[in-house]
Amino acid sequence: MKVGNAFPSKWLKAEEFPDNWKATLTIAKVTMEEVGKDDTKPVLWFKDKTKGFVLNQTNANTIADITGQDEMDDWRGARVLMYRTKVDYQGKRVPALRFEAVPDGQPKREELPPPAPFEAGDEDVPF
Repeated sequence: MKVGNAFPSKWLKAEEFPDNWKATLTIAKVTMEEVGKDDTKPVLWFKDKTKGFVLNQTNANTIADITGQDEMDDWRGARVLMYRTKVDYQGKRVPALRFEAVPDGQPKREELPPPAPFEAGDEDVPF
């Protein structure tokens, strides 16, 4: 058994995908989540996916450019192309997930049903 299988993560990671992997995904929401100890970061959630994707500054800026929206709440319904590549990190080439605009001719947005109403006990507070 691989270590990653023994300790599954609720976050998407580049290592889960094969080289040259690409997929068009629809952003369902962005939430602020506790990631690691004492660290809170924005997390992308995609339609029909159960794992979230922890955003870094590079990916957040790229999605803001793709959508034309600096407000992350306005990304809901935006379609993006996520792909696996390699990047330089601390002097090493490591796998990473990055984003680009969907190709011309594909819809840039998808209409999603309204979010479920807030109920006591929900993790996402609607403000």
